[in-house]
Amino acid sequence: MTPAQLPWRLLARVVDVVIVAWLTIVVVIEIEGALFDDRTFTQLAVTSVVLAFAYEILPVAYRGATPGKAMLGLRIVRADSGFHAGLARSLLRYLILATAFTPRLFFLPLLVLAIPAVLHRDNRALHDLAAGTMVVSSR
Repeated sequence: MTPAQLPWRLLARVVDVVIVAWLTIVVVIEIEGALFDDRTFTQLAVTSVVLAFAYEILPVAYRGATPGKAMLGLRIVRADSGFHAGLARSLLRYLILATAFTPRLFFLPLLVLAIPAVLHRDNRALHDLAAGTMVVSSR
């Protein structure tokens, strides 16, 4: 297994964030009929959580990649075997990763998550270490 290089991981995350943001906006407009009104913030939050689950957790558990990672030839696997992460590892990985995108914390957790990736020989971030996963290149 060849660990994915950090720039590719970052680019894949950017692609995934853009896709989920776009999907969230489309779903909210379809449900609410408008993007900005009194109920929009709550609707955006709920929609984001549901989409994140469907976009991040299930594909990683059963296919080994989010759409962004798949586009860039990356896969998320169990660090000990190279097999798919499975639902429990995928869920744990996502819950830890999601803390990095808590707006009130100003992305400080994102930095905390990323530091181990820079220091670890397999480029494994904190959420990978905790879940027993790693991102590998499938190219």
